[in-house]
Amino acid sequence: MKIRNIKNNKKGITLIALIITIILMLILAGVVLNLTIGENGLIKIGKKAGEEYKISAAKEKIELAVMDYEAKIRKETIYSIIDRIEGLESIEPEDENVGLPYTVTVDGYKFLVKEGIEVIYQGKANGIIPEIISITKNIISDTEAKINIEAKTKDSEGIEKLILMKNGVAIEEKEVRGKDIKEEFSATGNGKYKIKVIGKNKKRAISKEIEISEMNIGSAEIASGEIIEGKAQLTITGDYGKLNITKMEIYEGQNKIKEIAYKEAKSKIEEEYETDYMPFYEEKTYTAKIIADKNNETKTNELKLKNKDTIKTEKDLRTLASTVNEGENFETKIIKQIADINLIKEHTAIGTISAPFKGTYNGQEKTINNIQINSTTLENQGLFGYIENATLKNIILGEGNINAGNKLGGAVGYAKDSTIENITNNKTNITANSTYYENYGTALNDFGTIIVQTNSFSANTIGGICGLAKNTNIQNCYNDVNVAGTNSGWLIGGIVGYMNGENIKLLNCTNAGNVTNGWAIGGIVGLTYDYVQIEKCKNNGIIKTSRFWTWRNCWSLYRRKSYRM
Repeated sequence: MKIRNIKNNKKGITLIALIITIILMLILAGVVLNLTIGENGLIKIGKKAGEEYKISAAKEKIELAVMDYEAKIRKETIYSIIDRIEGLESIEPEDENVGLPYTVTVDGYKFLVKEGIEVIYQGKANGIIPEIISITKNIISDTEAKINIEAKTKDSEGIEKLILMKNGVAIEEKEVRGKDIKEEFSATGNGKYKIKVIGKNKKRAISKEIEISEMNIGSAEIASGEIIEGKAQLTITGDYGKLNITKMEIYEGQNKIKEIAYKEAKSKIEEEYETDYMPFYEEKTYTAKIIADKNNETKTNELKLKNKDTIKTEKDLRTLASTVNEGENFETKIIKQIADINLIKEHTAIGTISAPFKGTYNGQEKTINNIQINSTTLENQGLFGYIENATLKNIILGEGNINAGNKLGGAVGYAKDSTIENITNNKTNITANSTYYENYGTALNDFGTIIVQTNSFSANTIGGICGLAKNTNIQNCYNDVNVAGTNSGWLIGGIVGYMNGENIKLLNCTNAGNVTNGWAIGGIVGLTYDYVQIEKCKNNGIIKTSRFWTWRNCWSLYRRKSYRM
């Protein structure tokens, strides 16, 4: 009996413990449930945190857009920049020409955007969020296109308005009401179009963009262009088509140089246009463009032209010198001087032995004043330093001084296989200071044995027009300045110092300047070698050397072919 009683007592204790355990578990469950779904439960806390994160992310998108607006120094409107935010639902006001503040709805949250990159959360946006299913285009003709929009909402009357916009400006609105909407808009002119779908109560909106570029709205082009005397001559054509074209514009680089209004141009235009002078060797880009509708630029055409043929200023002359001396020889090119040039800085001779000028320079009887060269160590000096297979003509030299080493001339120091014609040196004085070694090469006897290896002498070679001329014809030149060498000077002439070659000519030249201090000197030429033909030349200057005495009308010839002074 006692044993049974003990067993019963143990069962009673177990049942009580079980009841207590269940009660404790219920209490704990209630606590956990309250912590999870209660007023301050974990679920609500998690939702709140998620909501705050979404708000913060949406705000950050707007702040970045506003910072982008500020960084671009407001070259775009704040509207156009905000309009690119991912998740944008609406912007108020809806006109991009209105400045801050804006109310912006992004990802279902409303913000007030103020000056100074200030973005203030306004709360959760209400209303129906529409969804754009598709937006398509259909080009009907050169003047018309159709834009089709399909949108929907979950609410049976969720969409209430559609707005067609172009370049940020509303051009058509349609009042609608329904869950599934399909509408069509007409568009004229190429450009970026946007359709905005506004939800119920105008609280929420969504938009999508489509671009049209296939319409034949017209054309603008520079049909041809060339440089004439340093000015770009442009032939401009335009066909305006049938759309709303406002004007044609012509640009030189970034600068607008001409504008043609549509009412003047009517439907087509073709005309020639001349630009201002373009500096020598400068390249410019010319652009023709048509403006259609508001701020819609289309059908542009560019043409690049470079002035390689005209000299007008000291800067041009310096550019020619540096370009030639760096290696461009202008072979077969004709360069024209179109105005008198007054030099201010010391002149750099055009062309060197290693980089000769090989083109044609036509001075067109314009004057170059104040050539100044002052370095006793320089050779091949003058307006041009060294020319080869070139032509110099119609050049007038005004006041100036060339005081250098050797091979000096008013027009050119050293000319090879070239032509010099119609050059006038009125006032550019020339003085030589150093010596020159001329090597005539070798000679062979009948048995092929070298009997003379070199035949050299030291000499200055200077002339009023040309210092040294090899295989170069000179004609119709006039010198009226003094040409002088040092006491050791050799070959000095009023026109040319030294001239040699086979069957070359020195014709119709006159010297009026004094020629002094030479060993072989002459009013026209100091010394000729080989077969040089001199005809119809005249000297009116004084010929004088300290080695002997004074001559007039003198020349020195070697192996002459003929002469007629």
